[in-house]
Amino acid sequence: MGSWGPGSFQNDGALDWLAELRDVATVRDALRFVADAPDGTDFDVDEGEWTLAAAEIVAAARGEAARHLPEQARAFLEANAKLLTAADAKLARRALVRITMDPCSELRSLRAALTDDPWRAIVIDLLERLERAS
Repeated sequence: MGSWGPGSFQNDGALDWLAELRDVATVRDALRFVADAPDGTDFDVDEGEWTLAAAEIVAAARGEAARHLPEQARAFLEANAKLLTAADAKLARRALVRITMDPCSELRSLRAALTDDPWRAIVIDLLERLERAS
């Protein structure tokens, strides 16, 4: 896990995904991949990091942005925020719950192994922002 902090964009996976973000379909595809996966699907770290990044994009588009968004995210939102809907916020919540609560999530397992990790609080905050955005 190439991570230097607990934030949704403080890891290599999220920044790699963000570098390839071209349209709203990319956001929705990342979220659907997790939200609609069959029970028991194993999610690797990168998939978890992509899901968190996509969920942050949706929250920001719906007026619930995190305090620190990378420039690439702000540029994408400037052009596309109006295209992301309340339904996307609900999809993001479903995906986020799967990636952070499912025992098949490698990201969840790795973060749970860290002591004094503020990641859980960041995820709870994102879930709350998505709830307000939907």
